[in-house]
Amino acid sequence: MPGLQVHAFSAKWNEIHFGKDEYGKPYLANENHLIKYNISHSGTKVAGVISKELVGIDVEQIKETHMDIAKRWFAEEEIEYIVKEESEEGQARRFYEIWTKKESYSKAVGKGLSLSFKSFNTLGELAIDTVPYYIYTVDLEDGYAFSVCSVCPAEYIVYNEFTLEQLYNEVTQMM
Repeated sequence: MPGLQVHAFSAKWNEIHFGKDEYGKPYLANENHLIKYNISHSGTKVAGVISKELVGIDVEQIKETHMDIAKRWFAEEEIEYIVKEESEEGQARRFYEIWTKKESYSKAVGKGLSLSFKSFNTLGELAIDTVPYYIYTVDLEDGYAFSVCSVCPAEYIVYNEFTLEQLYNEVTQMM
C-alpha cells in the first residue's frame, strides 16, 4: 500500500513518514500532505481507502449470523433490523452490513475497538462534536460486505475493484 500512496501523491520514498495519532491509528505525512488511510482484510479480499480526511474501512466475508455478538454489541434498533429479515441468508447479510459499518466508523474516528460498539447506532446519523460521519456500504455479490466511513459524504467516495495481480502490477511499475 505505501507504493500506491507515493504514486497517488507524487512523493519520493524518502519524503514518506508514518505517524500515529493519540489512539495509535497510523497516517502518512510529509511537508505537504497529511494522508489518512485504512486497510482491512477477510477471506480472500483486501480493502483499502485513502483520504485527506478521517476515514475507516472494513470488509467481511459473509458467513452465519452471530446473534450472540449482535445482542452484546449492537443497538436494539440494529438487532431489530437483522431479525426482521425472514431468511437466514438475509439475516447474515444484515448482520455483516451492521458489523462493517461499526468497524469502519470506529476506525474512522480513530478509536478502533476501544470504542464500544453498543454505544452507537449505525442505522441513524453519526456525529462527533457536530461533525457528521457518512457510511457507504457495498454488498458484494461473491459473499462479502464492506463499508467505508468518512467525514466526506458518500457521493465523494469512488469504488474500484481489482485483482491481486492488478495491484501487484501497479505497485511494481512504481518501483
